[in-house]
Amino acid sequence: GIKSIYGSQKDCIWMLKQNGGGICDHEVGTGKTLIMCIAAHEMKRLGMAHKPMIIGLKANVAEIAVTYMAAYPNARILYASEKDFSTANRIKFFNTIKNNDFDCVIMSHDQFGKIPQSPELQQEILQAELDSVEENLEVLRAQGKEVSKKMLRGLEKRKFNLEVKLEKIAYQIETRTDDVCDFKQMGIDHLFVDESHQFKNLMFNTRHDRVAGLGNSEGSQRALNMLFAIRTIQERTGRDLGATFLSGTTISNSLTELYLLFKYLRPRELERQNIRCFDAWAAIFAKKTTDFEFNVTNNIVQKERFRYFIKVPELAAFYNEITDYRTAADVGVDRPEKNEILHNIPPTPDQEVFIKKLMEFAKSGDATLLGRPPLSETEEKAKMLIATDYARKMALDMRMIDPNYEDHPDNKASHCAKMIADYY
Repeated sequence: GIKSIYGSQKDCIWMLKQNGGGICDHEVGTGKTLIMCIAAHEMKRLGMAHKPMIIGLKANVAEIAVTYMAAYPNARILYASEKDFSTANRIKFFNTIKNNDFDCVIMSHDQFGKIPQSPELQQEILQAELDSVEENLEVLRAQGKEVSKKMLRGLEKRKFNLEVKLEKIAYQIETRTDDVCDFKQMGIDHLFVDESHQFKNLMFNTRHDRVAGLGNSEGSQRALNMLFAIRTIQERTGRDLGATFLSGTTISNSLTELYLLFKYLRPRELERQNIRCFDAWAAIFAKKTTDFEFNVTNNIVQKERFRYFIKVPELAAFYNEITDYRTAADVGVDRPEKNEILHNIPPTPDQEVFIKKLMEFAKSGDATLLGRPPLSETEEKAKMLIATDYARKMALDMRMIDPNYEDHPDNKASHCAKMIADYY
C-alpha cells in the first residue's frame, strides 16, 4: 500500500468528493495520478459513484493501473488491454463493463474514443448546436450590410455540416439492428480524465470569426465524443460536473479554453446565468481590442483579439468553485533552480534562402515554394500554422525540412550537441 500522501492531495480529493467532480489544476509532478485513483475509489466506497472510469494517455495508462493497485491491493479494477479493443473482442469487452460491478474501469484516451455514444443523446446535443447557429445567422442577417459575406458563409457552412451529422445519426437510429453496448448502457457515472487538455478543441458557436486567437470553432471529433459522454453522466445524475479533469495545463493558449471547461462541466450553471454560447460568455468576461502586431513574416498588421478578462473576481470565483489549483512550490516538491543561457546563432546560408521562401509563402499561399503540393481549402485556412511549423523545423535543423540538406555546424541541433559535449 501507500503509506502517506501530500496534504494538497487530501485537499483536492475532499473537494472532488464534496462537488462530485471538478478540475485538478496541479503542476506536473505533484501527484495527480494518486489523487485520481483515491478519489475514484472513495466515490465508489461512499456510494457517490457506482462505476467510475479513468482514462489517460496510452503511455501513462499502465502506470495509473499500477498506482491504483498499490493504493488498493484488493480493488476490483478492469484494465483495458490492446487485445480487449481488437475488432473481435470489443463487443465482448463493452458487455463486460456493462454486466459487472467494478470498483473502477481504466483505459486510454484512444480506447475511450472507440466506445459508441448514445445516438439519441448525440442528436439532442447537435440539434442544440444547430439551433444556436441558426440564431446567430438570424442576428447577422438582421444586421444587413454591416456583416461580411465571409462571416455569413462560415456560419452557413457550419449549419450545413451540423445538418449532415444529424441526418447521419437519424439514419443510424432508424436502421439500428445490432445490440452493441454504448456508453450510456455501460452505467459509467463518473469520468476521470487525465491530461484533459487533450480534449480542449471542443466546438463552439461564435459570430466573431475574424477575431484572432479563438481557435477552431468546428472543434475535433475526440472532444465532441467527450462532450457526449459527460452529458450522458450529467443526464443520469441530474446535475453539473459528473467528471473530473486533471491537467498541469488546463488553459494553455486561448481564452476559449476557459469557456469550454465550463461548457463541459457546468452547463446548467451557464444556462442559469443565461449564457448559451461563447459570445454571451465573452460579452460578460472578455474585452476585445484592435492593436498592431507582427505577423509570421515579420510585417506589422492590424489584429482584433480578446486581449483582457473583465469582471476577473467573478470569473475567478466561478472557476475556483470547481477547481483545486497548486504549483510545485505550493506542494513542496523540491526542484533545482534552472540556469538558462540564451545563445544567439546567426542563420546558415540555406536558412536565409528558406526564410525568404517562407515569407513569400505566408503572403501568397504558394506551397510549391516550400517543395510541397498546392494547399487544399482546409490547409489554406491554416496557412500561418504551416508557416510556423516550417519555421520551427528550419531553426532546429534544415534536414527536418528535407534530408538532402547538409549537416551544417551552425544548425541549432549541432550547436546544442557541441555545447552538451563540451559541458560533460
